[in-house]
Amino acid sequence: MIRKLVLAAIAVFMLQSCFREDISPDIEGVGSVNINTRGALNPADPDSKISSLRIMAFDSSTGAIKSNTLYSGATLNASLAHQMHAGLYDFFFVANEPSGSTLDNIASKTGLNAIEFPVSAFASDSDIPMTASYPYVTVKAGSQGVIVSGVTYTDWPVQLTRIAVRFDITLQSKSDLSGSFTGVEFNNIADAVPLIGGYYDGSHATVRNYNLIADPGYFEATSPGAGYVWAMKVKRVILPAHVFNPESDFNRVAGFQVKLNSGANPGCTFSLNDATGYSGPTNYTMPYNYHFTAVSEVKAPLEINLDVTDWGSVNVNGSTISRSLNVSAMQTNLSERSVSRIFFWTDQPHVSVDPVGYVDTSGNTTFNVNDFFTDLAGASASNLHFDAGTGRGYLDIETDIPVNQNPQSYSHRIYLNAGGLRREITVNTTIRPAVDWSALPYIGTFHRWNETGERLIFGANTGTWTATVDAGDTFVILDTQKSPDPNINTENAGNAELYQVTGNATTVNGMGNIYFRAGLTSKLSSADASPRYARITLTTESATYYLYVRQGEAADYIYKTDEAGTGTNMDTRPYARMFSPYNLTDPQGTVNTGAVKVDRGPRGYVFTQFPTQGGYYFQWGGTAAWLHNSQQGMPPDWDVTPWPNYWNSYNFETGPQGYRRPAHGSTSASQADDVLISEIAQSLLFTVEGKAESYPQTCLSGYYADGFFDRRLILSSGSIVHDNNSMVSSGAMTAYKGTLVYHPTTKASVFFPYTGIVTSPYGIISDGQMTTLLTSTKSSATNCWTMRFSTASPGIPNRSLLEGYSIRCVKE
Repeated sequence: MIRKLVLAAIAVFMLQSCFREDISPDIEGVGSVNINTRGALNPADPDSKISSLRIMAFDSSTGAIKSNTLYSGATLNASLAHQMHAGLYDFFFVANEPSGSTLDNIASKTGLNAIEFPVSAFASDSDIPMTASYPYVTVKAGSQGVIVSGVTYTDWPVQLTRIAVRFDITLQSKSDLSGSFTGVEFNNIADAVPLIGGYYDGSHATVRNYNLIADPGYFEATSPGAGYVWAMKVKRVILPAHVFNPESDFNRVAGFQVKLNSGANPGCTFSLNDATGYSGPTNYTMPYNYHFTAVSEVKAPLEINLDVTDWGSVNVNGSTISRSLNVSAMQTNLSERSVSRIFFWTDQPHVSVDPVGYVDTSGNTTFNVNDFFTDLAGASASNLHFDAGTGRGYLDIETDIPVNQNPQSYSHRIYLNAGGLRREITVNTTIRPAVDWSALPYIGTFHRWNETGERLIFGANTGTWTATVDAGDTFVILDTQKSPDPNINTENAGNAELYQVTGNATTVNGMGNIYFRAGLTSKLSSADASPRYARITLTTESATYYLYVRQGEAADYIYKTDEAGTGTNMDTRPYARMFSPYNLTDPQGTVNTGAVKVDRGPRGYVFTQFPTQGGYYFQWGGTAAWLHNSQQGMPPDWDVTPWPNYWNSYNFETGPQGYRRPAHGSTSASQADDVLISEIAQSLLFTVEGKAESYPQTCLSGYYADGFFDRRLILSSGSIVHDNNSMVSSGAMTAYKGTLVYHPTTKASVFFPYTGIVTSPYGIISDGQMTTLLTSTKSSATNCWTMRFSTASPGIPNRSLLEGYSIRCVKE
C-alpha cells in the first residue's frame, strides 16, 4: 500500500514547482507524517534560505531509486504531500541545487557518487546548496510517522548541511590604506564540490576577486583596534567546500591576498591548524559547513588569527535547528599501524558511537563496531573524547584485528550519535601482509638532515620482544603509538615529518607482533653535514636483531681510507670512497609509469628521492636509461651492440656534478679482478678479498624504513624471477627491500635496494632478490665489473655489457 510522507517547508519567493514522481498515489488508506511550519525561516537570512528542495528515497537493500521529487516555489509554503510506500529507505535531501543539475536522471544511490556541483553554484548572491543523508529510515503505515536511528518522529527534524564555507575577515593596518586598498582575492579554490561529501581530487584553479568599487556589498569600514589606524571588514564570502586527501597537501590549500594599488599584495594561506583550539595534524582542507572568521594585520606576509566554527544546520522548513552534530570528515582511511582522528562539534550533552554499524559502503549487513575497531562504541569508549562544556570532541579510530599473510581490505559504516542525531562515517581499512620478522626483519632507518619524523617498524612475531637504542645514541627515540596518518598502506601516505614520535623513551617492548616507531630528537646543520649513526637492538624470545639508524643524505664512508682491510695484508684502504645513499633516476621520472627509454646525456640524471627507490636501469656504455617496472619482456629500444671503447667520463658519466660511478681497478683497459685497487671492494667489504662471498661481511638483508617504503602496502613484483613481499609503489617510484652495509664499530651504514637486472629475453629478473650496480671498469670487450648485493653474501661478478643495471655513485 502506498503511504504518504508529509514534510513542511518555508515560505519563499514564488517560483513554479517541478515534480518527478516514480509512483502513483493509492488514494485509499493514505496516511501522513506531518511537520508543522511554525517557526519558519526568516527569509532575510541568506545563509539559511531554501528556494528548492529535492527529496530522494532509495531502496535500502538494492539502492534503487524509489522516489525523486523537486519542490520549489509556492509548494514550499505549505505541507509537502510526498507520496511513499511504507518500507525501509535511504533518504537524501538536496536544497538549492543549481540549474542544469542532472539529479532528475539518478537511477540508484551509487549514482550520487558521480554528481558534483560546479563552483558557479557557490556565491554570495546565490542560494547555498545544502544536503542531508538519512540511511535506513522506516516509513510507517498510516499516520505513525517515520523511524530514524531508532527514534519515531511524527514531526521529523530533518537537518541540512551546507556544502560550502563562509569567510568573514577583518583587515587592520598600522598605516592608513584608505587610498591604496582596492580589494581582496581568494585563489586556488576548488572548481567543483562532490554532492555526497568525501574527497575531491579534481582541479582547483578558481580565483575570486572582490573589488572595493565594483563589489561594495562585500566590504564594510570598521573601527580599528588598539595600535591600528585603518580597518576593513570583508564579509560573507561564500566559497565551495574543499576536502581532499591527504589533508596536508599544500598544493591544494586556499590562498588569500590583499590588493593594494601599489602592487604589493600581501597574502597567506588558510590552515585549520591556525584555528583556535585545533591540535590535530596539518590540515589545509575547507570542510563542509564551516564558518571561517579571521583578523589579520596587513603586512607581508599576512598573519592570520583564524577561528573556525560550525556554521549551524538548517531544517527543511527553513528554521535553524536547535540540535547540531558536525564532523570533520565523512570518510577516512585506516591501517593496522595507524589511527584516524575525526573531530566533531555538537550542542548535545552526550555523544557516542552506535554499537552496531554496517559492512561495506552499501547494504544492510551489520557488524559489532567494537569487534573490529578498538574500544570505539559505547558511552565509555576510551577512543571517544568529548568535552560537553565546549561541545567539541574527536574519535580515534584504530583496529587490532589479526593480520595474516595476505593484504586485506575492508569498508565499514559507523554512526556517531548525539541525542539521536547521527552522522555516518565510512572507514576504509587496508591491512598490510604480516611478514615473519625472523625471515624479513627491518634492518635500518633513514632520515634526511632536516627530518625527524616517524619511521614505522613492524613484523609478525610470537612471544615477547624488546627494542632498545644503544647507549650513547641519544638522538634516537622510540614509542609504540600508532601513526596518526590515516593513509598508511596507500599511495597517498602522508609526509612522515607531519607525524612525530612522542616522549623520550629509548626502550619499548611488546607481546606478539612487533610494532614501534623510531624518530629523532633534532636535525643536522645542513644537507652537506656529515651523517650521524646509531643502532637499535631488538630481541625476541628466539634471536637478537640490529637496526642501523642513519641521519643525513651527504655521501659518506662506510670504511675509511685509513682503516685496515680485514682478511688481507692491507694496512689501509686507499681506494675507499664516499657513497651516496641514493640510486640514479630520471629527473622527469615521476611522470612515467610504463616502459620508457630516455637519454638525458652526460650528467643528466638525479638521485632518487628515497634510498629504497630503485631508479632507472642503465647499460655500461652511453647515457640512455630505461624504466621497466617489473614488466616481462625487454624494454623499448634496448641496445644490443656492446660498447667497443673503454670508459670516458666526459661522454658517459650520468651522475650529477660532483659524483661518478665507482671503479673496480683500471678504467682504460680490461681489468682482472683485483680488490687491492678496487673502490667498490675497499669501500663496502669488511673482508677485502677476491670472491668476497666466501668471507665474512658486514651486511644485513631486509626492509628499510626511510619514510617511503614503511608507509606503503608491500607488493610482489611481476617479473619472471622475483620475491614476494619485496616492493612498494610503481613506476619510477618503485622501492624495494635490500641489503644494508654497516660498519661494526662506527655504525655507519648505507642501503642498496634489490632492483634486479634487465637481461634478454626476459626483461627484469630477480627484482626483490638482488641488485647489481655498475662500475666504470671493463673486464673484457663484452663484460664489465659490477657489485652485487643479495640475500646471500655480496660479490663482484663480471657481467655482460648488454644487461641493464642500477647505478650508485661515489663522491668525486
